[in-house]
Parts: sequence; structure tokens; C-alpha cells
Amino acid sequence: MTISAIQTELISVGYQISDCEFSAVENANTHLAVAREMETVRNDQNAEGQAYMKQHMDDEGVTSPTMEMIEYVNSNHFNAKYDAIISALSTKEKTLDREKTQIETKHTNLSARRESLQKELDKDVTQVFGTFK
Repeated sequence: MTISAIQTELISVGYQISDCEFSAVENANTHLAVAREMETVRNDQNAEGQAYMKQHMDDEGVTSPTMEMIEYVNSNHFNAKYDAIISALSTKEKTLDREKTQIETKHTNLSARRESLQKELDKDVTQVFGTFK
């Protein structure tokens, strides 16, 4: 490969590495947003359970949860919508984890390619300019 072709390939690989790094940042930001959303859902779920318990206060404002109330707040029926949202978010997290692994693998391969091209370029430049000594 000519020096010019190697330089062109190095530039191309550099852009691809930049794209990978941008994708990695996007992935991390999305992962963080999903984690925050999951935390919000869990907080909402907890708040709804607390609100349910408060509906059953005695005259002095003391909540005395019965076993039946606790079982209801912990039941599949009560938690179904939250469990569905959390399941969807967990699936999204797994997808993001797979994408992160793919991005990292691509980045590693491109970095190795760049290193190889740089060595080839250094060798060729030394050969060309070494003839002018």
C-alpha cells in the first residue's frame, strides 16, 4: 500500500474510532436514563403502596397495617403495572449491555487496525526517506 493510501486509511479508521467513542457515550447516557427511569418507577410503586396504607389510618392517624393490607400491597395484582414497566426497562438495559459489548469490540478492532497502519506507514516512510541519505 502506498504512503498516501495508508494515510487515507488511517484517517478513515480515525473517524470510525470517533464514531465508536460517540456511540459509547450515547449508550452510557441511555443506560443512565434507563436506570433513572427504573428508580422513578420503583419510587412511584413505593409511594402508591404508602398511599394505600395511609387510606387505612385509625382515628389517631396511625396506620396499623393488617396482614391482608400488606399482602395486597405485595401482590401481583397491585404491582402488575410496575412489574411490566420494570421488565421492559430491564430488557432495554440488556439490549444496551449487548450494544456496549459490540461497540467495545469494534473499538478494539479499529484501534488494532490503526496501530497496524501506523507501523506500516512508519516503515514505508523510513524506507522512502532512508533512500535520500
